[in-house]
Amino acid sequence: SRLNGCRPETGDLGQYADHRRQAVATHGPIRSFADTDRRLDFRTQMLLETLERWLAPYLNDMSRLHEVKNMQLKVPLHALLTWNQQRTLEQHAPTHMTVPTGSKIVLDYCSRDIPVLAVRLQELFGLEETPKLADGKGQVMLQLLSPAGRPIQVTQDLASFWRNTYQEVKKELKGRYPKHYWPDDPLQAQPTRGAIRRK
Repeated sequence: SRLNGCRPETGDLGQYADHRRQAVATHGPIRSFADTDRRLDFRTQMLLETLERWLAPYLNDMSRLHEVKNMQLKVPLHALLTWNQQRTLEQHAPTHMTVPTGSKIVLDYCSRDIPVLAVRLQELFGLEETPKLADGKGQVMLQLLSPAGRPIQVTQDLASFWRNTYQEVKKELKGRYPKHYWPDDPLQAQPTRGAIRRK
């Protein structure tokens, strides 16, 4: 059976594993915010135990095991939801978050227990508080990046970072990235995507 390639006892999850974890994590908030009369269990073990119900119909046109392992699970998992649950998912667990520069950054639902937004520090200038999901009920972890995209700091409290840590980060990185914007007051500064253009 093609479903055997999806079962943990085969020891052969391969590339399929990352897609599954992302899909399950993305649907996690449904357990808290979905219709009270149809709470769905999207825990990994429960999904693996019910593969015949939600995944098997999508395997009919697949003849090779690697096709099963590489398939995107968003469509079959989405089909388990009512229309209201799908709308709730988009509202409370979006795939992207818009930052002050207007960039739409992908949210990572797999790395930690809460969604992670990895974003360059300069793109957050002017933002006072850590953004939230689910009408302010859902926490987000910020992974602040250097202009080169390297991790600087991980925080759930952006206000505290600006107040207590930013000046030290500025002192350390301004010399490495002199073409980028390092304002004295990040809350009053204009967010930027790249290096400053010299006139």
